[in-house]
Amino acid sequence: MPRRRIARNRQLRGSEGGVAVTIKTGADAWTENDLLKHVRQMARNQGYLEYHTLRSIGSTAGFPDLVLVRPPRVIFAELKRNKAQLRTAQVAWKVQLEDCPGVEYYVWRPDDLEDILKILGG
Repeated sequence: MPRRRIARNRQLRGSEGGVAVTIKTGADAWTENDLLKHVRQMARNQGYLEYHTLRSIGSTAGFPDLVLVRPPRVIFAELKRNKAQLRTAQVAWKVQLEDCPGVEYYVWRPDDLEDILKILGG
């Protein structure tokens, strides 16, 4: 029988426009897709263009889950459940992107939501 996920909800407010984003607490209950939906909404609320490959079949292995652009910033974000680790191909992308001046790379987990909002507002 599938396990039911139970999570409480709360709201964070962005610094731009005061738009509220409801987030689940009880972060161990979050899937990567839950996190993706919330980060994409937070990014849009902060004025970012965002890109996520819907189906990665045929895509290069390890490419980050999310690309966010709001000049002068370009952010690549790999999204993971709280205890999940990067795969080898993801580490390779991380290393290369971190060596690019002006490019920001993050690994974000559900426990990072408040920090994510701060980063996006910066």
